[in-house]
Amino acid sequence: MVHARSFSFTDEATSVALPSPIRVPSASGGRLSAPDPSVHLFQLRRLQSQWYQAMFQGDSNDQLPHSTRFKWEMCQRMREWSEALPSGLSGDLREMLDLELRYSYVYCIAPSARTPNITAYDRILIFEHAIAYIGRLYDIAHSDTSKTFYTYHDALRVYFMGSQFFAVLRDAADVLLTGSNVAIPLSLPDEPPAPPLPEGFGRPVGGDSLDRSLDTLEKVSLTLKKYGERWEYGLQLMGSFEMMSARVMSDLKARRELRDAKASAPSQAEQSQGRHQLPISQPIPNYTQRTPLPQHMLSQQGLQEMRWAEGYDSGMSNLR
Repeated sequence: MVHARSFSFTDEATSVALPSPIRVPSASGGRLSAPDPSVHLFQLRRLQSQWYQAMFQGDSNDQLPHSTRFKWEMCQRMREWSEALPSGLSGDLREMLDLELRYSYVYCIAPSARTPNITAYDRILIFEHAIAYIGRLYDIAHSDTSKTFYTYHDALRVYFMGSQFFAVLRDAADVLLTGSNVAIPLSLPDEPPAPPLPEGFGRPVGGDSLDRSLDTLEKVSLTLKKYGERWEYGLQLMGSFEMMSARVMSDLKARRELRDAKASAPSQAEQSQGRHQLPISQPIPNYTQRTPLPQHMLSQQGLQEMRWAEGYDSGMSNLR
């Protein structure tokens, strides 16, 4: 999935029994059966395969019928999988699975050839899950104590999440930065509900949405730079992302300067004595930044089957 390629085997070919329970020592000296932790990842992979094959590997000219209902059902099933994880999982394993879940949410909700349209509500979901994912990967990449196994694929995931984050900011900055009320899409009684809004939206922790957005864009670059110390292509991904997001970053910084200036502006009485009124912040313009990338990471077949957020797809189209 991270390479946007079709699977080399079918779901039916992998329809086998899950790993058997493992035997662990008990306090009494005997051995008890305990679930193999890998079972939880296998379960998530089955869910990922279902929506990935349907949304990204079908005929790109044939839009998926009832696509919103299908997305909501897949998100609900992944959320139920997460809620059923046992409390005894190690912290590192649980964190890895939580990151995989957030990545899956964004991947599933993001536009594709068969599901090209997304709503303001979709963008809010992408916005919040991307902030949480990128912030945690940044901490992990810069930590000396993390024991969870991470690979070069995580650099590609960071680039993907950063690109989706950039895309929703570009297209709906005013809604996302102001925490505007967006109606939760309604569903019929026999249909799955829309995924719940993440806790941070409208009640952000660690600064307002403008500060969090700037922080997240910076962390994408810093995380890719850190990965670049081990994998050369991480630096190329960083350079591509910075070129792609430069205008959004510049506009967000301008917004912050105006906000801070307004916060320290003179009172209305002082302004009436001849002081100038500060200008109102303008929305981020709609634009497209095209960025070429190295040619080693994705298959051409996968790129033809998938439509990424604009600015991401054009860069990845040069990867062979």
